Amino acid sequence: MSAIALCFWEKVGDRLCVFLSAAEDRTLFELRTATTVPQRVKDRAEVVRLSHQGMYVEQIAALFRWHERTVRETFISYQLSVLLVLHHANPAQ
Repeated sequence: MSAIALCFWEKVGDRLCVFLSAAEDRTLFELRTATTVPQRVKDRAEVVRLSHQGMYVEQIAALFRWHERTVRETFISYQLSVLLVLHHANPAQ
């Protein structure tokens, strides 16, 4: 897996945006195109990438036929998983 930088989302005005490093974007693209990854994981990876590319939560929800809350929860889940990976990579001394 590629190196992971800290990902975060934030509200910009009334919009929720995801910001990714180049390494994170590449890793999520690789997940999306992998043949051994479940479709659910591929969809979640693409949802995060689409937000990074500027799509709004409402647009992503319509594209995937998901509820807007599911899209937002995907962002939060991704952020928490990145933080968990970082914690295990650099445990407190």
